Amino acid sequence: MNHIQNPYAGLSGGQWLKGNLHAPTTESDGKRSRQAVIDYYTGRGYDFLLDSDHDIYTSAETLSKHDARGMVFIPGNEITANGPHLLHVGADRQVAPSRERQQTIQDNVAVNVLSVKRLRPNQTMTQTLTQMRNPGLSGPLP
Repeated sequence: MNHIQNPYAGLSGGQWLKGNLHAPTTESDGKRSRQAVIDYYTGRGYDFLLDSDHDIYTSAETLSKHDARGMVFIPGNEITANGPHLLHVGADRQVAPSRERQQTIQDNVAVNVLSVKRLRPNQTMTQTLTQMRNPGLSGPLP
């Protein structure tokens, strides 16, 4: 079985930050308003947050209208229309969802942002990243 190696194992100095990259609000399928989500996570010691509303780009400008309470906001959204869900992390614009999810991923790569595919049960991140890079590949890794 392949194991994911910790790229930070030898890191000295720095600081670990606690955050959430999947925090929808009432703008889509969340149960709290944007400020209530911010308050909830800052109250639990989180350092950063991505407001991941479905197919709604949340810009840095939109986020600046709220009381960050010391938290770092990451602009982006969760791409859900027309296929499997992808988190659009660190975005500077909305990327239109394509029925061909590989095209959506390529569009994200073109604008230097991270796409994270939500995992299915029993699927590892290594499998997911490999399949994102090689769309013809399916099944478990050798």
